[in-house]
Amino acid sequence: MKIFATSIIVFFLVFSAFSQNDKLQRILSSDTILHQVYHKLPKGWTMSMDDTSLTIYKIEKYAFINTDCSLLSQDSLNKLPKTETAMIRFLYEDRWDNERLFWIRESNDSLNMILSSLAQQMGITQFYDADKSTRSNKVYTGKTKADKEKINAYYKRRAQLLQQITPIPTFYTSTLSLIQRKQTGLKKAGECIYPFDVYKELLEVNIILMDYCINPLNER
Repeated sequence: MKIFATSIIVFFLVFSAFSQNDKLQRILSSDTILHQVYHKLPKGWTMSMDDTSLTIYKIEKYAFINTDCSLLSQDSLNKLPKTETAMIRFLYEDRWDNERLFWIRESNDSLNMILSSLAQQMGITQFYDADKSTRSNKVYTGKTKADKEKINAYYKRRAQLLQQITPIPTFYTSTLSLIQRKQTGLKKAGECIYPFDVYKELLEVNIILMDYCINPLNER
């Protein structure tokens, strides 16, 4: 029984892999832009596609550690466990037409205008906390119960408005709209990615996408 169950799982995984590959090949045969991107990828990189997402990734895994690479010997670097996958993942759907893009941008602009003045409208600007705030995230704190209730009401309304904003596609291909959802393999100061070429290749993939895909914000 256990052998039978294992066989079923293996069959399902193999069938799923073939199905995803078949979907990708069908898209590549009709989408000239994505076809060019696919064939320009650095050596050792590939694409996969399921019902909702398109992933561009490096086949060989890499090692990541929160230490500057210069502090590690070559022997130590070689022994690091390679468990991470460098990738860029997109949600995809049929390519938007210009009218849809126009009205969604109009809606998003209106929501962003409301958000920009929401703190003032809800009377909490005096609770702005400069020490806890960052450039991209303003934080408000209060001392009394009434203050905190006003701030909580602001955050609740803010969250509701943010949920109404529709993500604009990052790229258009010939037939698809691609909305970026995840990227791994980026290196920050004080971090080490090994092999070193992973980060450079990821930047190259980003350049390929920008060179061959269409920026929706340039569409009229």
